[in-house]
Amino acid sequence: MRDALITVLIAGHGTTALALSWALAVIAGHAEVIDRVADELRRVTGGGPPDAGHLTALEYLDGAIRESLRLRPVVPFVVRKTLRPCAAGGREYPAGVVLCPCSYLVHRRDELYPDPERFRPERFLERKFGPHGWFPFGGGNRVCLGMPFALYEMKVLLATVLSQVRPSRPVGARSRARRYGIVLGPDDGGRVIVRPAASRLLTRQ
Repeated sequence: MRDALITVLIAGHGTTALALSWALAVIAGHAEVIDRVADELRRVTGGGPPDAGHLTALEYLDGAIRESLRLRPVVPFVVRKTLRPCAAGGREYPAGVVLCPCSYLVHRRDELYPDPERFRPERFLERKFGPHGWFPFGGGNRVCLGMPFALYEMKVLLATVLSQVRPSRPVGARSRARRYGIVLGPDDGGRVIVRPAASRLLTRQ
């Protein structure tokens, strides 16, 4: 139990921070997504910061988070060692082989995600993806213990931020993946420009 808690609190800190950097950078580059998130926040929270009771109703924001994790998984590989002979992808593998399914590549398969390079949060409202089609946190009985906590943190933070400000990307900004140890983050930190959200301006007036 202690080891599990340490894993969630310590190992999940940097990865969640990078996932949030990617999410803000990607969302900020799509004005239509920001508009829809803002509409959902006004409808669910009244334009203010969210509380725990609001989170399950923020379905489009949840889709935007999952779509950003699809396009920009922080950990692009899942590492597993076979304990017994098995078959995968039409090939036979003996025991003791290390296999590394790549979420980055699976998340860009046309048959799973039509127009895969496009950022479409609606994908996750239109259908439910199985653990072999969407696995930024790994999968199976070795899925990351911190997945629910990380998704919760991301939703709380993004809902709070996007209820207060409207982000946009600097002209010409383009975040490329950079290695930070074994994880991937935006090489520019995910730079965004923030302005007061429309609801905040109305409140001030």
